[in-house]
Amino acid sequence: MSKRRGPSSSEAEHDRDRACTCTAKRARPQPKQRHVYVALDDRDKAYSVYKLNVDGDGSSQQRLPEPPVLRFEVPKRGDTCLFAALDAKIIAVCANRSPTLVHDTHTAALAVGHRAPRVLARASFTVPAAGRLYALPPRFTGDTYYLEPEEMALSPDGRSDEDEKMIIDRWVWNATDSRSPVPFDSRAVTCHAVHPDGRTVFVSVRRRRDAWMDHGTFSLDAGRCGAEWTHHGDWMLQFKGRAFFEPQLDAWVGLDEDGHICSCNGMSRRGSRRAAPALKVAKETLLREPDQGRRLDATLAHMGDGRFCLVERTSRKGGEAMNIFGDGDACVLHVTTFAVRYDSHGGLTVADRRQAGSYVVSTHDRFFKLQAFFL
Repeated sequence: MSKRRGPSSSEAEHDRDRACTCTAKRARPQPKQRHVYVALDDRDKAYSVYKLNVDGDGSSQQRLPEPPVLRFEVPKRGDTCLFAALDAKIIAVCANRSPTLVHDTHTAALAVGHRAPRVLARASFTVPAAGRLYALPPRFTGDTYYLEPEEMALSPDGRSDEDEKMIIDRWVWNATDSRSPVPFDSRAVTCHAVHPDGRTVFVSVRRRRDAWMDHGTFSLDAGRCGAEWTHHGDWMLQFKGRAFFEPQLDAWVGLDEDGHICSCNGMSRRGSRRAAPALKVAKETLLREPDQGRRLDATLAHMGDGRFCLVERTSRKGGEAMNIFGDGDACVLHVTTFAVRYDSHGGLTVADRRQAGSYVVSTHDRFFKLQAFFL
């Protein structure tokens, strides 16, 4: 009986190569590690963005990691900068109308966009929605503005060959050109949140003394061309700053004035209501510094899966908040991570609270508010 011929060495190598190729095709790429990015005014006439690892031990004070991922100077004191995040990009808009800067946290590329419109020179409110960054002027002008990338074809060597052209994003500002003006004063916005649809923005606006404009809660459908602001009622959402939609709770989550975590059900995009949605408040405050004389500001970043990061800036012990400006490391940046859950009775609770970092920092701009993003 003849024996079955085994595979030759070349055939065996070919089979191994095929197996390796198939294995490589089945392998899934590792998810990119995300970090907390913090924007600070820690230099005279300069601003910095730092990338922080929140998985380490933050029990002892340390210095921020140098160099920062982004640092730029402004011509003079008082040229306050406003930072925002859109997808994986950090955007800087300065009061001196310098070009808009767009830093890609994935590639470390820095794009130089168009100047913001003159009416946005002192803007204090931005919100990402529908793939754009929306901004409101600090004074009544009628328009809502947005920043977005537009594709532009470039030829590297100046040739006109269409096949050789590169497609890049050019960041430009536009106005929504809605038929009705913004019905409120953007300087009086106390909080904002984005609907789970990712395109509808809600803002609450307090009543200003001697102001003729509306107050209460408004929304804008950023995904609809020519959309106008809708007034939902004279009541206010009880958050401070931005609230984030958390799918595990099916609710918006944010901070209140006292540093407590609070939540409320999301709102309908249409129609009005007589009162604000019912608010749930966690018992324990997350702020490390209860003394308002030493606390400068605090902001929240949403990490996903029911987890958040609180970044709080305070003056160091022995110093008052009004006497800490300039060089000298007079402030401390506290970074705390935690999870938000509902207990068995439906109450809002904070779990897995952990001090993730404590950094000695300086501050220079009295009007600047720190910003934190999880990207």
